[in-house]
Amino acid sequence: MAARIYHEGSFHDISEELLLHIWSMGLSYRDMATVCCVSRRWHREAGAGAAALRAVQDRVLEEQRVPVTVTVGAVEALGVPGCRSALHVGAIAALLKDSQVYVFEAAAEALGALGELAAPYVGAIVARLKDADGDVRRAAVEALRELGEYAAPHVGAIAALLEHADDYVREAAVDALQGVPHAIPYAGAIAARLEDDSDTVRLAAVEALGSMGEHAAPHIGAIAAVLEDGDENVARDAVDVLGQIGEHAGPHMGVIVTRLEDANEFVRQAAVRALEALGEHALPHVGAIAGRLEDADVFVRESALVALKQLGEHAAPHVGAIAALLEDGDEFVRHIALEVLGELGDCAAPHVGAMIARLEDADAMVRGAAVEALKDQLKHAIQHVEAIAARLEHADEHVREATVNALGTLGVHAAPHVGAIAGLLEDVHINVRCSALAALGTLGIVGTCAVPHVGAIAARLEDGEGRVRVAALMALRKLSEHAAPHVGAIVGRLEDDHGHVREGAMLVLGTLGEEHAAPHVGAIAARLEDADGSVREATVNALGTLGVHSAPHVGAIAARLEDADLDVKVSAINILGSLGECAVPHVGAIAARLEDADGCVREATVNALGTLGVHSAPHVGAIVGLLEDADGDVRRAALEALGELGEHAAPHMGVIAARLEDTDGDVRRAAVLTLGELGERAAPHLGAIAARAIAARLEDGDWEMRQAAVETLGRLGEYAAPHLGAIAARLGDESTSVSEGAVEAMEELRDHAVPYRGVLKEVMSALLADNDAHTRYSALRVLGSLGRHAAPHVEAIRALLEDPSPGVKIAAAKTLEDLEAAVTPLMPLSFLPVG
Repeated sequence: MAARIYHEGSFHDISEELLLHIWSMGLSYRDMATVCCVSRRWHREAGAGAAALRAVQDRVLEEQRVPVTVTVGAVEALGVPGCRSALHVGAIAALLKDSQVYVFEAAAEALGALGELAAPYVGAIVARLKDADGDVRRAAVEALRELGEYAAPHVGAIAALLEHADDYVREAAVDALQGVPHAIPYAGAIAARLEDDSDTVRLAAVEALGSMGEHAAPHIGAIAAVLEDGDENVARDAVDVLGQIGEHAGPHMGVIVTRLEDANEFVRQAAVRALEALGEHALPHVGAIAGRLEDADVFVRESALVALKQLGEHAAPHVGAIAALLEDGDEFVRHIALEVLGELGDCAAPHVGAMIARLEDADAMVRGAAVEALKDQLKHAIQHVEAIAARLEHADEHVREATVNALGTLGVHAAPHVGAIAGLLEDVHINVRCSALAALGTLGIVGTCAVPHVGAIAARLEDGEGRVRVAALMALRKLSEHAAPHVGAIVGRLEDDHGHVREGAMLVLGTLGEEHAAPHVGAIAARLEDADGSVREATVNALGTLGVHSAPHVGAIAARLEDADLDVKVSAINILGSLGECAVPHVGAIAARLEDADGCVREATVNALGTLGVHSAPHVGAIVGLLEDADGDVRRAALEALGELGEHAAPHMGVIAARLEDTDGDVRRAAVLTLGELGERAAPHLGAIAARAIAARLEDGDWEMRQAAVETLGRLGEYAAPHLGAIAARLGDESTSVSEGAVEAMEELRDHAVPYRGVLKEVMSALLADNDAHTRYSALRVLGSLGRHAAPHVEAIRALLEDPSPGVKIAAAKTLEDLEAAVTPLMPLSFLPVG
């Protein structure tokens, strides 16, 4: 009945009496879970059923005399943040003292989920860590972990239980500390438990210290000591923890290495993992790791291979032992061995033959790894191309498939065998035909050897298997214009029963260009109504490649602005933006998408309107409105679009400038660039306003923002001139990108420098004396571009001929040379006017 209520949604009609009856029927715990689903679903609802639920929960919490299942169900239902939980949190907490384990578990779980509401009752949960029942202790631990920061004030009380006489309580205390913030100060007390009489307590202590990472480093000696623990689980986890602690475990590396010979396979495996985690610190022991390649345990061998893979070229001396595992009885070992060999470079060359042999492996994963390994070892694999190609006629279809895949990775080196590959297009096995098509497509990209077989590829468009037809289309797509003679057959696939085939056909048509695809624009446009969203998206994009030939169908494209598929909608917006004049009649429909619920659609819409330029002017207000959008990408796009709208955006200069304070760095930089655009292209008075706003960002904490500011000011000419001093100060910026931008800006603004010579003289003098060589060098570059206006600094420039930096010396000499060439007897040798 509970399930029927839930699924049929008939809860509104249930009376309080019937609900009590349902909950009092002695339901199983699973049935109770279903009832709790009902509770969660309808808790906030209005109506008689919801009122009945609340009344039952109230009675449960007040009387506590109804069946346990009713209590559990009510508590679980209330353990949802919000709802009416705040009203009953005290009553739920009172159930922490209940003698029924299930009731306590439900109450603890509910409080754990309620967060801050449960904070006043954390002490009561901590008290149950001492309970005799293991399930109660476990529930208390989980609740404390869920409460996180709200349990932090009680961390001392939890830590005090580490000395409790009952080992189960000590274990629960350690487990609780593992998940509670601010437990790090008690790491020492936890470490003391590594000598506990109880193996479960020691194990919990090891795991807790492991969760503390580098904060456990002061206790690394104590952790290392338990590597000799009589309990294999404790020893195993201790090894793992040493690896997690990282470089701090260095002094105990030897102890970890000795565990590689442990009698217990789990400890050996943990030792290998620990050495892997220690990275370069384990390099002196790479031989010991390689020794585990012959371990009797398959998981140890796997771990050793993974560790050697991480060590890269340092595993090279052991390449023979790695290659030997290509014959291992475990497919995962063979797979990893191939991966390692593929990455080892030249030293693995003698084993390429063994890698090729794995193309015949019984396991598909291993065959795939062999293909990838041969691709990684291309330089050496091409010398064995004949041995690889010989397997094209293998009796096993899986081997033929792997062989074709391998030849496809060899590029032009497989050209002598392209005919044999094309012959497999008639193979009886689907996967072989698909692989042959993929290989021919790849060979068509790297060369022309597959072109003579384009007809055979196109013939597969009639294959009875949809996957093969898709593979044929993908191959033709890669062959590009060479597929043009078969455009009719490709267009025919637009009517295929399989959506992926229709999509593939459209993707090919989108690459064939106007000359070959334009005659079929009608058939292409017809697929705008396809039932498959991927086909509609591909259709929109294909029409976008046809330019003016798509004009008769622009209305149909615009209709896709209302498509239910998000990707189709975004593609339609993008294509309309790119179609220019023929899309202008639909600019209103495009602008309507500025209010779309999806951020990607709004962003695409703004970009399209920006591309359409002045035609979007009637919607400038709506674009400005998106400067307050919650999505940073939308705000950035809106700014860029406004920059394209020029004088139409001018009235909104203040709102645009406000984005200089945006929390998103990309948006702030876009605001700078937009202000610069408007300052250059809009009304003259806006140039000065824009320059002032941008100059204020020259001290921004984001170097990319400062770079954008100096570069934009450099384009604003006379409007940026009053800020030359501030721009010059950026020559000493800690970011070379900013200082380079400042140099270029100063060079662009040099014709406007004279009125501000006083400020510039002071700033440039300071820069020439700066302690940073790059700053001095940048200052010299600027002075070199100023010609005679650099004359006041001639003595400082001469002094830099003795600079300790060779680059500065050379720049000083060059600047003096430029200055002497600029100054003539008719010109005063001074930056300032004479007198």
